[in-house]
Amino acid sequence: MIVVILILAMINGYDLSNTANIQATIYEAMGHIEIFSWITLGYCVGIAAVVPLARRLSEIFDIRAMMIASIVVFMVGVAVTGSASNIGAVIAGRALNGVGAAGVTHIARRLTDSSILKSLAEIDWVGAVLHAGTFTLLPVALTLSGSVFAWKSAGAITLWVFAGLFLIAYVLQQAFCLFTTRARRIFPGHVVLNRTVGLANLGTCCAALAYSVGLYYFPVFFAFTRGHGPIGTAVRFLPFIGVFIASILLSSVLLTVIRRYKILYMIAGPLILTSGALITTQMKPTASEREIMGFEALLGFGVGLIYSHAMSISSVSLPTEEVFAASCLANLSMLGTIAIAVGLEGSVFQNEGMRSLKQAVGDLGFSDKDLREALGGVASPLFAELDPAVRELVYASVTSTIKTPFHLVVAAGTTCTLLSWAMKWEKLNFRKNKEEEKPNRNIERDSLDMGQET
Repeated sequence: MIVVILILAMINGYDLSNTANIQATIYEAMGHIEIFSWITLGYCVGIAAVVPLARRLSEIFDIRAMMIASIVVFMVGVAVTGSASNIGAVIAGRALNGVGAAGVTHIARRLTDSSILKSLAEIDWVGAVLHAGTFTLLPVALTLSGSVFAWKSAGAITLWVFAGLFLIAYVLQQAFCLFTTRARRIFPGHVVLNRTVGLANLGTCCAALAYSVGLYYFPVFFAFTRGHGPIGTAVRFLPFIGVFIASILLSSVLLTVIRRYKILYMIAGPLILTSGALITTQMKPTASEREIMGFEALLGFGVGLIYSHAMSISSVSLPTEEVFAASCLANLSMLGTIAIAVGLEGSVFQNEGMRSLKQAVGDLGFSDKDLREALGGVASPLFAELDPAVRELVYASVTSTIKTPFHLVVAAGTTCTLLSWAMKWEKLNFRKNKEEEKPNRNIERDSLDMGQET
């Protein structure tokens, strides 16, 4: 059983990033640059929208039933994606992958002896619907406004109105426990109020934001501006992924040795900030691939230092009965942030790209449709038909557009740095089981002024 869960976890992690280096290939085959970001966004939205509900269901149903159901949904998504003949089917299949992966993410032992029907009735279904609606409508509104619907059109306004209503209703319903109780709320908001847990998860949000930009826009740079295929893109993308994984492993060891998680956040924040600043200033048409790959490695190292530690920090800072709530919060900090971030990045890419192209070649008689297609850079069918002089202008505009989302990395690094200074200077024992810990849960707080542990 453990082996199966580990394999499923690996597949889940792979599926989050497996479209990164084939985005351009999918675009070349199926077109529709206006919904390009949904190739990756579909999976993120699917898993983020369902994670809290999956957590509650895992407390009710047997682990085997949850696993089988999750695998079936996941495999249906794989079948839909693999047999897709259009971009809509690809997106739908990816969303189903995400829903199935959400169940795998929260497989756990059954926590209730009540009947299944009674337990299902006690779930915060109103909160589950509002959560799913919020995490679906916000990315939809972000990505379709300006690309599919004009910003002031009825379609865009309708999307934003519904997204705003769902968000407000969700916040109010969870805050005042409407149609539910504090203990049964779909979102474990009470654990966020713990200073250690809240700041650690906010740091994870910053890391996830920076990770999502690097994960999806480094490959776009190599594909859209240098014309590399999936293999060439993957090779040039290895410094980011390889260093990211190595950094996670290294920081996991360091965390158990130094025990002061604050140090990792204090290092990661400036690294993320520095890498974002370098990318936004140095990513130019004349930039060498070696330079870009160096920036990849720096960003991957900074993100990896803190990306996966919110759960570990929370589990030793909270009572045992809150561990599943902490797990849900940690997953939302990563996957929920990625879902919203990819939507935001897609909006920036589409809208800033159109603005940049209109400035560069807008007076040459190109239609909005042609300009939209030109966002695909060298992967666009239109690119080969352009005059060399016009092609250079388009090339420069596309490169400038691709680096624009990396300003979010600068913001993430700045925020993470500030958060690190607000964290407690404390030691946490990550080695002992919670059952063996003393009532104070082995938390040793050090006084900066006195230099003594209390």
